[in-house]
Amino acid sequence: MLVLGVEDKLVGSAGLSNSSTARYLIPELNKLPDVGSITTGINYETVATVDPDLVIVRKSVYFQDQGDKAVETIESLDIPVIVLRDPDHFHISDITTIYQEIGLLGRIFNQTESA
Repeated sequence: MLVLGVEDKLVGSAGLSNSSTARYLIPELNKLPDVGSITTGINYETVATVDPDLVIVRKSVYFQDQGDKAVETIESLDIPVIVLRDPDHFHISDITTIYQEIGLLGRIFNQTESA
């Protein structure tokens, strides 16, 4: 999101409490409310409180039930959801998939040139 220049649109982050690398590399994200994650549990009250225009969910093959519940619950709050698929650890993401996801996010945030 920072690369696309839309960091001002971020109102929450997921799972940063478990990622010291992300906190170190992108300190601006530390200021955002942590809404949890698919693996540790999402705080839906916090999601509703930050009032997002859109939630981006990365669903893991290892946590399919939790991902499905997250999408269903967030949609029940009348918040649009974009789902990105997380490859399992035995599948290597090819560059095409990464480009497609970046392109999708570029279109969503009207930043196709940056994407």
